[in-house]
Amino acid sequence: MQRYENFARANDDPKLILPINGGDDRWMADLDRSTLFTYLLFVTSEGAVPVIMNCFALAFVSGSISTVCYQLIKHETFMIDATAWAANTSTKSPGSLHAFIDDLGDRAALLISAYAFFPTFLQMGYVVYAVSRWRNFQNTGHSALGAINSTSQLIGAALKQPLTDASKQLAYRCYRYLTAAHILAYKQHCPSPWFKAMALQDLVEVGLLTAAELPFLERMESSKQEVLVSWVAKEMFEGIDSGLLVPSLRVEKTNDVRGGLGTLSANLIVNQPNLWAALMTLVCDLLIVMFVIGNPFTHFIYEMGPFQLYAFLYTLFQSIPYMCAHMLVQTLANPYVGHHDTFNTDSVIAWGERTCFTNLRCKFVGQPEKQKTPNMKSRTPDMKSRTPDKRAGVEPGIELSTNAAGNLVLVPNTLSKEGSDKYGPESESWEAVGALVSALQPASLSPLITPSSPDRAGVTEAVHKGTENSGDLHLRKRMSQQLSFSEKISDDIWA
Repeated sequence: MQRYENFARANDDPKLILPINGGDDRWMADLDRSTLFTYLLFVTSEGAVPVIMNCFALAFVSGSISTVCYQLIKHETFMIDATAWAANTSTKSPGSLHAFIDDLGDRAALLISAYAFFPTFLQMGYVVYAVSRWRNFQNTGHSALGAINSTSQLIGAALKQPLTDASKQLAYRCYRYLTAAHILAYKQHCPSPWFKAMALQDLVEVGLLTAAELPFLERMESSKQEVLVSWVAKEMFEGIDSGLLVPSLRVEKTNDVRGGLGTLSANLIVNQPNLWAALMTLVCDLLIVMFVIGNPFTHFIYEMGPFQLYAFLYTLFQSIPYMCAHMLVQTLANPYVGHHDTFNTDSVIAWGERTCFTNLRCKFVGQPEKQKTPNMKSRTPDMKSRTPDKRAGVEPGIELSTNAAGNLVLVPNTLSKEGSDKYGPESESWEAVGALVSALQPASLSPLITPSSPDRAGVTEAVHKGTENSGDLHLRKRMSQQLSFSEKISDDIWA
């Protein structure tokens, strides 16, 4: 599918194979509670389930402390207050254990209420930042994808001769580089099994890289995608210089591709200060310890018996928000790892490749064109449409034209019988000016034009030599006129 043979097919070719469609980049739940709670608690073993189980464990620890307090108070009542024991109540005399627990509970409640603001403030700020950072991952991925699609669209639409082999090869190289850069940008930090198993040689085997390009990319550690995007920019500049792309093409669009792919990796190293994270974790853990230790005293009720339900419930419900918030921050730190709110990089890459494939081939419709010589057709006389040149008193005679192969040739102007007789192939003058034709075959147009003289000086010398060898004044005048025309062509060639 990624091979050039398939890429070069016309859009209406039934044998054309398009890249696969990409699915959704993430699953989006609605606000239905049955869906949300099922996703939160039962979809995977990760996420909130372990956290909630830990909260239950802490609640049982808090409840067990209350049970121990109940047993100690009951034993004290049996030992020092027979009346209270008979009434199945506790003794609350000054200095008793029950009075101490009540006083300790009041103080614990004041401490928790005064302390809870600071850890709550730190954790809420961190959660807001974590959600914003997670969104930035998604926006960056979509921006990089959009930049790749826009760049491929501009290149595909800017092809001047889209059905020539040179244009298709240029578009195919851009397709390979953009797709490979997209894949390598995600490979660095995505734990997907196929990403881990993929090597650069695999991209060569599927056609996205060549064996000649592989050694250079292997030497690059973390900036392979940067190199590939640079190659796309190089192809665009060279395409403009060679006439394959329109000069007004926005080459700077590749900067958006480079920036988007670079930001994908940069997002992973941009986070809140370490001191914030450490301090938030410390004060939140201390607050949860206060819940576990303080609630048995704050919410102790002797009449409830050994199972102190209030201590259990308060500890459970108070610890769940803080521990789940900490889990949320950890889960959103890397949206390419885990099973909750992760991004499907396979889908993003598939959509990018398919769109890039179709954008670059947007003008692949119709029959293949023949390769044209740049700037020569518009500046070289055509025998079929040439009319006698009457400018500056020039009479019809020998003219420069092109043959079927695109090479410059010397021909008589067949519109003039005088020119055919006096300057035809059988005349003595034909050989004298042959040097002009061979001299105007610069190496820069190879292989369309056979090189003969490598520089401009050779052209001028050959032209003057051809005119001086003829004793015919009319021929010399004619060649002088032809010299100005040939110099104009050579100016364009060596410019």
